[in-house]
Amino acid sequence: MSEKITKIGVLSDSHRNAHMIMRTMDTLGEMDYWFHLGDGVKDLEIIETLYEVPCYGVRGNCDFSDQYPDKHEIEIDGLKIFLTHGHFYNVRNTKREIEKLAKDNDYDIVLFGHTHIPELYASGKRVYMNPGSITYPKGESKKPTCGYIELRDGEIFPKLLLLDD
Repeated sequence: MSEKITKIGVLSDSHRNAHMIMRTMDTLGEMDYWFHLGDGVKDLEIIETLYEVPCYGVRGNCDFSDQYPDKHEIEIDGLKIFLTHGHFYNVRNTKREIEKLAKDNDYDIVLFGHTHIPELYASGKRVYMNPGSITYPKGESKKPTCGYIELRDGEIFPKLLLLDD
């Protein structure tokens, strides 16, 4: 019996930069799902025109359309995934609020953006990821980054990827 593998592309803070969306898609290749964590969430439309896969996005503090929700919960392969931009949970200053939310709702994966700083960590059985920004990166490397998650038979294999210059 072959192992079921689900591939998820995660990006945030694209700020309507079509060139960087294309670079992200080139870097990650074909995904089973795409998630956009806000601030340029309408950039998902570019991905949707090129791939016929489910795309989910949430509105960030710089997104003013009501087309996307402020948060989204989805279940994939039996895992509960929470998407948010992060500004409602004060992620610039602390992870306490978002970690409490994750624990209270039994999320397996929590995805957020807003800080433009890539971050990947686990707390207990939960995985937290901020893919950083593909257009205005901050943090040590100051290089554009995105996230990739592979789900294999209920196990989570996340990583942050640097986009080539």
